[in-house]
Amino acid sequence: MSLAENLLNSLPENDYENSRMGGSGNEEQHIVIDENRRVTVPDNLKTIAVMGDKDIETVVIDCVRYWDGHDLSTFAIYINYILPNGDEGTYIPQDIDKLDDVFSFSWVIGKEITYNSGQLVFWIVAKLTDDNGDLIYQWSSFQNFECSIATGGDKIYVPEKQTDQDVISQAISVSRQSAERAESAATSANDKAARADEAAERAEAAAERAEAAGGGSSVTVDKTLTISGAAADSKVTGSLLNALNDEKVNTIDIIDNLTSELTDKPLSAKQGVVIKGLIDNLNTALTALGVRTTTLEGKVTTLENTKPDMSGYVTTEQLEASLGSYITDLDTLVGGGI
Repeated sequence: MSLAENLLNSLPENDYENSRMGGSGNEEQHIVIDENRRVTVPDNLKTIAVMGDKDIETVVIDCVRYWDGHDLSTFAIYINYILPNGDEGTYIPQDIDKLDDVFSFSWVIGKEITYNSGQLVFWIVAKLTDDNGDLIYQWSSFQNFECSIATGGDKIYVPEKQTDQDVISQAISVSRQSAERAESAATSANDKAARADEAAERAEAAAERAEAAGGGSSVTVDKTLTISGAAADSKVTGSLLNALNDEKVNTIDIIDNLTSELTDKPLSAKQGVVIKGLIDNLNTALTALGVRTTTLEGKVTTLENTKPDMSGYVTTEQLEASLGSYITDLDTLVGGGI
């Protein structure tokens, strides 16, 4: 059974029927994107809005969270759409909720979508970029053709075609809201830390009074479990994580060849295997060369040991010396006309 079917079937039967028929069920129906990138739209959401609607309909989309080892909920999410008149646009969700293998986000249907009736095509894109804004990974769902904008009686304005500036404005709005939430969380944490410090001070004062009452017996106050202590630990942990993040090696920095001359980049494990193979081949060649050298040295030694004994023979110089007088006499006789 697909992820879409599991999510739809997880609702109580009566609630699902009421919601599908437009009744007052307790569970709101969601659009679902399953593990096959397929987009499933419940019947009651196929007419997603009426001409002239403005920010009155908010559609929740449940999307498969993990894809090939990547957590898509950490990517930037874009809802791309094609309006009935052919204009294209993008909506950037301003909320991300994570739950096990699924994450959810909302699509507020604004007036820039509902000024024409007809078919509304949409699909989801998730992008991950580096600190320089360069694209690292991108994931897309299939397009869905099931939704439509119903005809209404309101004669409404026709907005200008969405520009890149509109998308940038949405992104800035999302960033601002995230910053505000972070600031609120920090303020809350500081308040809790302050209250914990006050409690620790009161405990320390009580310990001093107990020490005095006990005739000088030492009383140690353990502050390690206070919120303040936890906050301090979290701050240190965050600093360590930031340091590790700064020193980590990015995948795109790993070199997968043996020709690069860069001195500040790591070599891939694959090239380590290549280098090991070269070393093994060199060792094999050296071993073979050593065997051949040993064999040649053995043959030279054998040749030296088996050379003939020339002690019983005379040398050419000795022979010439012995025959010298005879040769001279022979030359004299020949010269005398014998």
